[in-house]
Amino acid sequence: MQNYRSLPFAVYDLAFYLPGGALLLMLGQYTLASSFSFSAIPDLEFLKIEGFDTLNSFVVGVLLLSASYLAGHLGAFFSTYVIERFVHNALGFPSEIWWEADQIDVRGRARSDKIRRIFSDKIADYNWCFPSVMVGLAQLPLTFHFVIFRLFLPVGFYMPALPVGLLTDVRLAFEKVGSSIEVGRDTRWEKVVEHYVANNCPTAYVRMYNYLVIYGALRLLAFILLGCCWVILFKSIYSYLYFPFVWEWSPRRIFLLGVLSTSAFFAMMAFAKFNRRYFEEALLALLYAPPLESKPTTTPATT
Repeated sequence: MQNYRSLPFAVYDLAFYLPGGALLLMLGQYTLASSFSFSAIPDLEFLKIEGFDTLNSFVVGVLLLSASYLAGHLGAFFSTYVIERFVHNALGFPSEIWWEADQIDVRGRARSDKIRRIFSDKIADYNWCFPSVMVGLAQLPLTFHFVIFRLFLPVGFYMPALPVGLLTDVRLAFEKVGSSIEVGRDTRWEKVVEHYVANNCPTAYVRMYNYLVIYGALRLLAFILLGCCWVILFKSIYSYLYFPFVWEWSPRRIFLLGVLSTSAFFAMMAFAKFNRRYFEEALLALLYAPPLESKPTTTPATT
């Protein structure tokens, strides 16, 4: 690992935390200012020094960037539970789905019908423990979309496009990586593959990193859009109960809720797709990417 160089952290920040955090701050300001008659986020006048406009703008800019960065981290943390955990609970991990599909192909069964059954059974066997229930309840604004998904099961986007029978090669390669874990349905063996590729195949990991940035941004976007749906629902119900003549349901508001919920659903499905492609890249790198060559150690000549 002498030649391994870590990837630039700033790329992930600029594509992920800063814009996502800024959107969350705007959503928070809109929610508080409109629903509860609180004042908007203060303009930081108490920090400004009279006669130093340039310095004042710089200070305010740094504070807002810092607040956006921290809000982005917070949103990313919650999105791993609200979006990622829900997708994996409802559809399974990409490695699990691929393992099931490979078993079906080896047994010579009809692929399309059986793959649909995998997802159907996974949804029916959803883990209804308390955290999973809370995660499921957070998806209520997307109920209509999940019903349509359940009826038609458009699951091709989540099916790893890997050659049939690759499981045998994967098991042989994986024996060199981790001897205490078996390649199976519930062992989460793909995490070992990811770490191995990251530390031994830096060229392949650059491509994996691209997928990581994309699916991380989509996961946060889905979380933000889902939050927007909840804000519209909450504000509408709150205003209807206390200020029925100020805030009312309207065709425009219903249309906006439909657009946001549909966008959130597709962002969630896009997250699932690129999460799958991240897994594919890691798996193929394990099999075919040349490992990092370590420099041979030389013994000093004796005189």
